[in-house]
Amino acid sequence: MDTSKKLFSVEFVAINLIIFLNYCNIALFFHFTSYLGSISIAPEWFGFLIGIFSLVILLLRPVISPFSNAYNSRKWIGVSTFFVIISLLLYGVANSVISMAIVRIFHAIAYVVLTVAVTSRMVLSIPREKSSLAFSIISVISLMPYAIIPPAVVYLTAALESFQRVLAVAGLMMALTYPLLVLIPDDSDSVKPEARSPLSLSEMKTNLRNICILVVLGISVVVWTTYAPVFYFLNDFGVSIGVSNPGLFFTISSLSEIGVRLIGGGLMDRENKTGLLVYALMWLAVCYLAMVFVRGSGMFYLMGLLMGVGWGLIMPLLSSIVFDLSEPRFRAFNTNLTFQMFQLGFFVGPVFGAPLVEHGRFGQLFFSGSLMLVMVTALSFFIFRRHMHLLRNA
Repeated sequence: MDTSKKLFSVEFVAINLIIFLNYCNIALFFHFTSYLGSISIAPEWFGFLIGIFSLVILLLRPVISPFSNAYNSRKWIGVSTFFVIISLLLYGVANSVISMAIVRIFHAIAYVVLTVAVTSRMVLSIPREKSSLAFSIISVISLMPYAIIPPAVVYLTAALESFQRVLAVAGLMMALTYPLLVLIPDDSDSVKPEARSPLSLSEMKTNLRNICILVVLGISVVVWTTYAPVFYFLNDFGVSIGVSNPGLFFTISSLSEIGVRLIGGGLMDRENKTGLLVYALMWLAVCYLAMVFVRGSGMFYLMGLLMGVGWGLIMPLLSSIVFDLSEPRFRAFNTNLTFQMFQLGFFVGPVFGAPLVEHGRFGQLFFSGSLMLVMVTALSFFIFRRHMHLLRNA
């Protein structure tokens, strides 16, 4: 469907604005733990109420992804947006573990349908020859709310007098999705019925016979599995080595990621992407190993800059390579699978990292991440060398 080389179409911009609105809502929940404590929910339930959201997404995304495509997604964006708005309003009446769990599950269902539908439509607006630039821009749009919203929530809560009202206003802001949806053409009647039909089991089997796609999905799991413990446990590590404000690590790394993606997104499309992927994996492996020896604020913040370069390169590269390797019929499904790997990594990483952190073994945590990246780098290099014909014809 790459009928035009133009990336910044009205549709692409509209989709990115919908993505931005959606991620703004998720970024609000940076303060969710504090909110749960304020409504007298016992701390032993915090992990369950936070984690159940990701668990629902992890279970549902692979089930609904085969039924979503570029031509039915517009309808589902509209429907799921309505339920996201309702779910954000419902947080205001949930004041027990059971009622909050119900709201979290309801919100997760609405959210995953929306993200799958947006992703399915998004792939239609991306020219293949500019896929790295497109995914770099999309990842920057997804990252921006996490740099803006968490510090703003404190002031918003004070101005609106409660976190429930902040969520309610955020829900109403999601209604801006509907005028943006008008800018996305309804072209479902202009394509053959088979293009609008769900993927069959045989089609999914055919799609997953592409060994290179499976390897890239596997790399994605490892990258996110090594990233998640850093995200969750870096504050404790920073405090343990005497850093006064460990949170600045992610401010620096986020700015580094954004810079790399904005500057390098277009350049990636003109280079050997699988080669860049191998170099990015090696870069991150060295960074994780260096974290074992970090002491003091200077080295700590420097590693935020250097790791941000690696993360800034590798994340859009993974999505772009999967997009390039996929047949048009499978692009939406495979792109949704890459996001599924993100959820899987954020589930697996903390599970295996928490016992090490509990006993103060941060060095082992970072060394394990480095070792995993070295192993997957070697595997990916071997697989890509054996299947260069698939990569050339992608």
